[in-house]
Amino acid sequence: MAQKILNGLHISGTVQLDFMPDHESEGIITLGRYDSNTSRYHNIKSYVSSTEASNYLKFSLHAGTENAIVDVLTLSGNKNATFAGDIAMVQTSGNNTLTIDSSGGGNPVIYYKDTSRTWGQFLSNGDMYFKDETSQINSLILDGGTGNATFAGVINLSSNKSVAWPGGS
Repeated sequence: MAQKILNGLHISGTVQLDFMPDHESEGIITLGRYDSNTSRYHNIKSYVSSTEASNYLKFSLHAGTENAIVDVLTLSGNKNATFAGDIAMVQTSGNNTLTIDSSGGGNPVIYYKDTSRTWGQFLSNGDMYFKDETSQINSLILDGGTGNATFAGVINLSSNKSVAWPGGS
């Protein structure tokens, strides 16, 4: 089968790009277009230094307005990843989804939805609530300050597994 080569740059193998002007400087690769006096583009920014935590690779996307971008993802040399918006992880088959939502401006909410429509919310003080999405009744509250758990409704425990407690049986 013949290989189709698209217009533009075609490279096979490894490519080394040296696009930072000097030591401890940011290099930027811009991907986009310029038409009718308007620039629309994305950037990949790279900063390399001798300090692990200060190294980063940053992805910035066109913000919908001419000549404007917004930082979306930053990968740091200390293995941290920073997302500048909501994170949605959606399973493509079945009825289960997991979503982390911080769009309300408050503390992030972590939703886990399945056929029973249950969700949990993490609060800044370490508390965690599990609620039924329809009734908004707390079925389980885990208090991060006291370590107490509060249950509402019936508690059914069933398991055929044995549990080994730390420090004894």
